[in-house]
Amino acid sequence: MKPAELPPPGPGHWRSIPEELAQHRLYERNRFVQHLKDAFPNNHRMWHVDRYFPYSNPRLYVDEPMMAPDIEESKLKQKAMASAGLRMLVLLPKMTLAEAREQLVEVESWLPGQHS
Repeated sequence: MKPAELPPPGPGHWRSIPEELAQHRLYERNRFVQHLKDAFPNNHRMWHVDRYFPYSNPRLYVDEPMMAPDIEESKLKQKAMASAGLRMLVLLPKMTLAEAREQLVEVESWLPGQHS
């Protein structure tokens, strides 16, 4: 089959919730984000996100915290990213796909130029 003839991805095609939300399997791990460095210049732990999907439309940044302090840091990063106009998902442990989609819709409403 030619690539144009391939059927669209179905259930089970995606390996993770972030991949399904991004509709792409290619991502970068531990991505440095300049906006985060500008927002938190004295805390180097806040300058990276766990996953970055450059081919998602629009682009998607994902943090996957496991411990309570990390969750709070990720939420701060998420607000800083939204103020810069960037979509960021904080994927909490045991979060379902539906919950992740709801969070992403909420984050998109925070972005500059969005009306809710």
